[in-house]
Amino acid sequence: MEIQCTLKNVLPVVERGDFKSRKIWVTTADNPEYPQTLELEVSGKSLEIFNNIAPGANITCHVNLRGREWVNPDKVKNPSGNATVFNTIQCWRVEAAGSQQAPQTNGAAVELPDTNDLPF
Repeated sequence: MEIQCTLKNVLPVVERGDFKSRKIWVTTADNPEYPQTLELEVSGKSLEIFNNIAPGANITCHVNLRGREWVNPDKVKNPSGNATVFNTIQCWRVEAAGSQQAPQTNGAAVELPDTNDLPF
C-alpha cells in the first residue's frame, strides 16, 4: 500500500531490548480542508531511511498495515475478558514525490523485510 503525504516530524529512535523503532508523522491532503496526520513506524534496517528527508518534503510511503489482538489476563483490570486490538502502520520504503526510486543510504536502498513480528 502507498500513502502520498508530506513529512511532518521524525521522532528519535526508541529501544526496547534488542528491538529498535522510530515513529514518523506524516500529513495527507486527500481533503485539504481536513488534513490528516498519521503516525508511521519504521524498524530494523529501515531506521535511517528518514534521516536525510527534511520536514515538509512531499513523499510516497510504502506501508504494511499490522494489527494484533491481545487479551489482558488480569481479571481485575479486564473482568469481562474482552480483547484489545493494537494497530501499526509500518513503513518499509519511502520515495521522493514523483520519483520511482527510494532515497539512498550509504549507496544502497534500504527496505525492511516483510515480517509479521510485533514487539508486544
